[in-house]
Amino acid sequence: MRILSYNIRKAKGGWRARTDSHEIAVALRARRPDLVLCQEVFHARADDGDHQSRALGDILEFEATYGRNAVYSRGHHGNATLTKYTIIASKNFDLSTNPIERRGLLWAQLEIDGRPLHVFNTHLGLNVRQR
Repeated sequence: MRILSYNIRKAKGGWRARTDSHEIAVALRARRPDLVLCQEVFHARADDGDHQSRALGDILEFEATYGRNAVYSRGHHGNATLTKYTIIASKNFDLSTNPIERRGLLWAQLEIDGRPLHVFNTHLGLNVRQR
């Protein structure tokens, strides 16, 4: 099984202001993953329709689940798990140690050949207390 973990940084590019979800999906597809764990995935307010986890899942033809961690005026961001396998269940857990930097752990149960696989996707902070 090929597993990738990728902090997409809300699709902010290096020298460009933004990278689109299609570019990220093309880069992911080139590595032929079975399971992708993304962090800092952006979702706009409902009326904007910019939902990166859904867009990446659609482009990769993967199932996707998303756990919201940080909420702000433009929308929110969190972790997303994308996979070619069936997602049976998922739940997001708040791991935040302070109100400024919101952290979460996204759990997903996949079904692979009739057997369950539990997947945990998180984005820990840099300081010791957050880890």
